[in-house]
Amino acid sequence: MLTNARITFEVAARSDTGFVPVETFMSAVANLLEILKDVDISVSGKRKATLNWQISEISLHSPLLMTMVAESDDDGIDIACEVVRASIHGLRQINENVRAGIPPHFAAATLENAKKLVSVLNDGIAKVAVIAPDMKPVMLTQHIAAHVDELIAPSYEEVGTVEGMLETISVHGKLSGNLYDVLTEERITCIFTSDEQMQRAHGAFRGRVAVSGVIRYAGSGKPISIRVEEVLGFPEQLKLPKFKDLEGIDLTGELSPMEYVRSLRDED
Repeated sequence: MLTNARITFEVAARSDTGFVPVETFMSAVANLLEILKDVDISVSGKRKATLNWQISEISLHSPLLMTMVAESDDDGIDIACEVVRASIHGLRQINENVRAGIPPHFAAATLENAKKLVSVLNDGIAKVAVIAPDMKPVMLTQHIAAHVDELIAPSYEEVGTVEGMLETISVHGKLSGNLYDVLTEERITCIFTSDEQMQRAHGAFRGRVAVSGVIRYAGSGKPISIRVEEVLGFPEQLKLPKFKDLEGIDLTGELSPMEYVRSLRDED
């Protein structure tokens, strides 16, 4: 189902080069899509993004303009306009007003992608902006990188355990994965320190787990990452004992339930 939600990405080359490097542009687009996906998941409350983004218009002259429109995977939900608004407002907030804190629907991973998005300003790009209908355009600057560092700078670390659904395991570079916290609805980066931990995590992929280790918290008090020391998977719901499985188990011997309780009191 197509919606009228659209977002335009503007990238301008430096005057001394006159062109936009292809890899740099593709990297910037990928980071913008990750931001839209993160906000989509937060707004919808689902485990994966509900929107697909299609290119509707593109201009190959500098400034390069690419307009994308949203297509919903879910016929029962249309959150595209809300996702665009939340993404634009969030980027504007971390670009202009770090004291306002972490924007709604922005997780730590979303902030990191915003930081990566403006990193192209060091790679042949003079201007990056995001534009949406009926909204003031946001000119992205290097302030975002500094503000993200401030927002997610660790205020403290402590040993603890977090529970959630284990998702997005990566073996490229650092062994890592994402844990979707069932209580805070935040995604926490899991940093694995051994192949054994990674194997346990792989066995529990897309399942509920308890991960113990050193938890890194942002200044806001939200957990950002955990350096994993132990991964414990919960049994699947179907494997848990049901009430009927307990039928026939004799807990009281030949005594009636009332006599059994009375015998326990007498022992005290």
